[in-house]
Amino acid sequence: MPLRRERPDLAREVLRPPRSIRALGPRESAALVRLTREAMVVRSRDLDAFMAADVRDVRWIDAGEGLAFACLGVAPRDRLLLESVYGFLTLKNGVPIGYVLASALFGSCQVAYNVFEAWRGGEAAWVYARVLAMLRALFGCDSFTVDPYQLGHQNEEGLGSGAWWFYQKLGFRPDDRATLARMRGELARIRRNPRFRSSRATLEKLVAEPVFWSLGPRRADVIGRFPLHAAGAAI
Repeated sequence: MPLRRERPDLAREVLRPPRSIRALGPRESAALVRLTREAMVVRSRDLDAFMAADVRDVRWIDAGEGLAFACLGVAPRDRLLLESVYGFLTLKNGVPIGYVLASALFGSCQVAYNVFEAWRGGEAAWVYARVLAMLRALFGCDSFTVDPYQLGHQNEEGLGSGAWWFYQKLGFRPDDRATLARMRGELARIRRNPRFRSSRATLEKLVAEPVFWSLGPRRADVIGRFPLHAAGAAI
């Protein structure tokens, strides 16, 4: 089957749930936790959710067309105060191709999406759409947030990969008015000259604010807008 290189319609794709979500027994869970950690360490990567994974909270998610996610919950002692945090190993035809970190609260989800270098530029957009569909099925989310670090803020890998434009083309937008104005200015330059590329200085300004996408109307009680730090301090 050819690669799915087209840009997906998120509003349609997010409504298409995974084929199945299956809780695993102890043996299968332990094997998936090992596989996830091995896939990370050989690439010199680390994720707290994987290192603190709870083998009693592991699921296998079949997203269809050979795409699957190993869903790993975090051990109770390492969980955050408010958000539900899960790590996911992304597999295509059984081969690890990336990973996801998701924090869910109030029907919203902050998503960190990573594709291993060898698989970038292929089906990344289509896989991301299936990630959001999976998170909607798991957590009932209708709003999604990408934080500045994932976009490239103080993150050379994200900045160099053009992550901000990846999410912009899928429909994500910042709330910040100055960032929105800067985005519109860059789009106008691209329309005048399709070969135009944003400068590093402009990208550094664009990535300084989170971006959001929602199935429904804009609301304030989503991760990235809701002041979680203030809630934690108050508690």
